[in-house]
Amino acid sequence: MEKINVLEVNNIDLPGRRFNGYDLLNELKDNDSINIKQIVIQKQSNNNKVKRLLTKNEQIQLLDNLEKFEKNLSIQSNLSITSPALINSKEYKEADIIHFHMFHNTKLSLISLIQICNEKKVIMSFHDPWMITGRCVHFGNCVKWKNGCNECENLNTLFSFEEDNCDVMWKLKEMIYKNISPEIVVPSRYIYDLVKESPITKNINNVHIIPLGVDLNFFTNKIDKEEARKKLQISNSDIVIFLRAQKALKGTSYVVEALKNLDTNKKITILTCDEKGRFEEVKNKYNIVDMGSMNNEQLLYAYNACDIFLMPSLGESFGMMAIEAMACEKPVVVFDNTALPSVTFAPECGVLVEDRNSNKLREAIEYLIDNEAERIKRGKLGRKICQENYSIDKYNNSLVNLYKKIANDYKKVQDTKFLDRINYNNEDALKIQKKLNEFTEQNFKENSKIYESLMFKNVKEIEGKIDYSNIEVQKIINKYNNDLYNIIEKEPTNNIFVQLKNAINLLIKDRDRLKNSIQYKIDRIFKKKD
Repeated sequence: MEKINVLEVNNIDLPGRRFNGYDLLNELKDNDSINIKQIVIQKQSNNNKVKRLLTKNEQIQLLDNLEKFEKNLSIQSNLSITSPALINSKEYKEADIIHFHMFHNTKLSLISLIQICNEKKVIMSFHDPWMITGRCVHFGNCVKWKNGCNECENLNTLFSFEEDNCDVMWKLKEMIYKNISPEIVVPSRYIYDLVKESPITKNINNVHIIPLGVDLNFFTNKIDKEEARKKLQISNSDIVIFLRAQKALKGTSYVVEALKNLDTNKKITILTCDEKGRFEEVKNKYNIVDMGSMNNEQLLYAYNACDIFLMPSLGESFGMMAIEAMACEKPVVVFDNTALPSVTFAPECGVLVEDRNSNKLREAIEYLIDNEAERIKRGKLGRKICQENYSIDKYNNSLVNLYKKIANDYKKVQDTKFLDRINYNNEDALKIQKKLNEFTEQNFKENSKIYESLMFKNVKEIEGKIDYSNIEVQKIINKYNNDLYNIIEKEPTNNIFVQLKNAINLLIKDRDRLKNSIQYKIDRIFKKKD
C-alpha cells in the first residue's frame, strides 16, 4: 500500500507546533502508511520536512506590500502570492491531502480554495470563527455573523478594517463555500455549533470535533511547588495566582477590577505571562511577577508554582493554557462564554463565573484562596479529564484516522476553468482593475517589463464600494495573483545591495523566538541583581 502524502499548511512551524502539523510530522516520521510534510511562510526550525512557501527575498517583500495594500482596501485573503506559490510547489503536487491551519494567517486567497479543493482532498482546521464571519476572529456578543455581517459596529478588533467591508467579505466566504466541500476540523463543541448555525457552512456535513491535545508526560505536577517558586523567586508562603495578561480577549481588565476589591489577609503573588505592565493599578497591594513571553519549560514552572489559574477570556475556541493548567492539577477559573465552560467541564471541574462580571470573579478567587481542599479536588479532577480527553496522542491518532478515512474519498467538485472566463467590463470588475493598477504603479513603475505585463488597459473611472463576492472580481484577483507570482518567480534576482536588504528583513521576521529567549535571560539576570 502506498503512503498517504499529507501537506500541513500554516504561517509558521514552531509556535503552535502541537496543533499546526509540526509535532505530528515528527511523531509519524517512521509511519508506514502516512508521510507528512509542512509548508510555511516563516520557518524557524531546521527540519528538512518543513519547506518555505516563499523562497525569494523579492517574494517576501511583495507579500508585505500586498498585505499593506489589502489593509488600505479593508479586505482580507484576496490578494496573494502564497496561493500560487503553494499550488506550484513540489510539495503540493505530491500531496494527496492538504491540511490548512489558521487559513487567515497564511495570506492565501479565498478564491484559490476552489481550485485547491477541486485538485486535492482538503482539510480545514477552524482554530477560531474567522471562516464564518465577515472579519472577526472572536465576535463577542455580536450576532451579525448569522445574517451577513451588515453594518459592523466594531472594526477595531483583531484584523481591523478602516472601512466596513464585513458584509462583502461574508458574502465572499458564502460564495466560496458553495463551490467547495472540504473536511472541517474543529477543536470544541462550541466551534462545531457555530459552524452548524452559520448560514454559510450549515449545509457542510463533514465536520469533525477533534479536541487539541497536550503532552501529559510533560505537563504534570512533577516539579515540586517549592522548587518552582524558588526558580521564579516567589515566596513559598504566598498564594500564587497565574494568568496570561493581554489587553485584548483574555479578560485582564476584569481580573484587575476583581483584585482591587479582593478581601483576604493572605499574601498574594500575581504571576503573569505575555504582556507586561497590565497590573500597575494593584502593584502596591500584591507582589507582581511579569514574566513576559515564556517557552514551554518556563510555563511548566509557572503552572507548578501557582495555586490558581485564571482564564476569564472574552473569547476562546478551545483554551490550550486552561488544559495545560488542568494537566498540572491546578484549578481553573473561566467566564461563562464561548468554549471554555465545556472544555474545562465546568462547573464540576472549571470554576464558572458569570461572563464579564468582575465581582463574581472576585468571589471565585476568594473562594479558592480560602479553600485549599477545593483547589486540590478540582486540580485532581482536571488531570483526570485531561487523561481521558486531551492527550496529544489522542489528538494525533484522531487526525491520522481522518487522513486514512478520506484518502480514498476523492470527488471532483467541478471544472475550475470557469475562473479563466472573465467579463472585464462588469462594473465591479472595472473597479478592482483600477485598484490593482494602483498597486502595480506603486510597486513596479520603475520596472517597465513587469509594469506593462500587469497593468489593465482602458480601465474606466468608476467609483464606489467594490463587491468582492462578485465572481468576476474574484476571477480578476485570481488572475492577477497568478500573473504576479509567475512574473516575480521568473524575474532575475535583484542587485546585491537589494538582496542584502531583503535578507536582513527576512532575518528580522524570523528573529522572534531567539529575541524572546534572550530577553527572558536578560530579565532574569537583572531581577536577580535587584
